[in-house]
Amino acid sequence: MQDNQSPDQTLGVGAIGKPRRIVVVSDLHVGSQLALCPPDLDTERDHPLHRYRMWMWDGWETFVATVLADPTPFVLVVNGDVIEGHHHGKTQLIGGISGLIAQFRAACLVVKMLSEHAHTCYMIEGTWCHVLDDEAQIADEVGGFTRTPDNAWAWPRLKLTMNGLVHEFRHHVAATSRPWLEANQLGMSLASSRLQSLNAGERPTDVLVAAHRHVGGYVKTTSGMAVVTPSWQLPTRHVFKVVPDARPVIGGGVLQYGNKPMGAFPEPQLFEHRPEPDKGVSHD
Repeated sequence: MQDNQSPDQTLGVGAIGKPRRIVVVSDLHVGSQLALCPPDLDTERDHPLHRYRMWMWDGWETFVATVLADPTPFVLVVNGDVIEGHHHGKTQLIGGISGLIAQFRAACLVVKMLSEHAHTCYMIEGTWCHVLDDEAQIADEVGGFTRTPDNAWAWPRLKLTMNGLVHEFRHHVAATSRPWLEANQLGMSLASSRLQSLNAGERPTDVLVAAHRHVGGYVKTTSGMAVVTPSWQLPTRHVFKVVPDARPVIGGGVLQYGNKPMGAFPEPQLFEHRPEPDKGVSHD
């Protein structure tokens, strides 16, 4: 990488023999009672939420195994909010790893399960109240991650070219409590990204990949594709306050190029895991 590259300089990784898929995980929120936690570090095994964490860990191991079962080299993008951090009164944290240092160490173990097998790794900045600067430190500690042109470990925004298409990775995207408008929001975000890119004299975004809203999905329009990955955290009390109708879905995403011709859009694959449906309580 040249020293004079801008933070949005596209990175060409689409040549023959290079990766043909992009694995994206986001919103791990390690440290939350309702998110991923390596079983050996889970100190609250008697807590009612422990069974949900075990279910999530089984889903994580299944996702990792699915990714690694395909021998195609992949780029890994960790798209923000790797730890839960201290926010909203420091509530719903696992007691044994409630401290930031403990969350940091646990998150490193989680991320390494994918990063040590990736061709190239990128860490994207998440939400400040969750992560502070810990994502950059996690990327540094885990190793194998690519620095920004400014020599930072976490990218505010990454523009990466694969198969001739410009991918923009960023953590934040607008959310909605109205599920019938989820696709609209993705289309609007894609259009905004393309317009802002053009205004800045950049190649317009072809594939926008975001996170943050914890609701996975993707749309393909006449001008491009937008993808949002699911989270690895079940709805917290804060989420239920903001989106009271939320239902838990965890998972990750893969943008698969395989043998597609140059310029063709990827096959988006969202690996989603849902718990058993809530059957409610019957007094019949």
